[in-house]
Amino acid sequence: MEAREFLQRLRRLNITISQKEQELDFLRGQAEYRGYSMDGVPGSSSTTDTMGNYAAKIVDAERELAADKANLLELREEVVNAIQTLDDPTCADLLYRRYVLCESWKTIAADMQYSHKHVSYFLHRKALKKLNTLLHEKVKAF
Repeated sequence: MEAREFLQRLRRLNITISQKEQELDFLRGQAEYRGYSMDGVPGSSSTTDTMGNYAAKIVDAERELAADKANLLELREEVVNAIQTLDDPTCADLLYRRYVLCESWKTIAADMQYSHKHVSYFLHRKALKKLNTLLHEKVKAF
């Protein structure tokens, strides 16, 4: 696996979790709304069926979210450990901030006092190359 792909897995999983949390909030809101807007008859079967459907969807979404969060913790540890093996602290800092903290190139460049282009192209490319070498060495060792 290439370094960029390895690191982007973490960013993608973070985005997926965020989207699932938003979807779960939506489902909870819909369930609450549906539960209180009955059609005049308390406990009517259509309201109960709708609430049951929402409850089942919420439980399923919560399980998926919990599993994704567990995967995120494992993947984050793996990514952080790989980044920390780099012998260049500037490259390690760049990759950590971009892929673990999900900072923008603009923020990273300003904090590192480099131009946006230098950080997002030259330094990033150098860091990926170094990490790629380490990842390939690790695979060869096994």
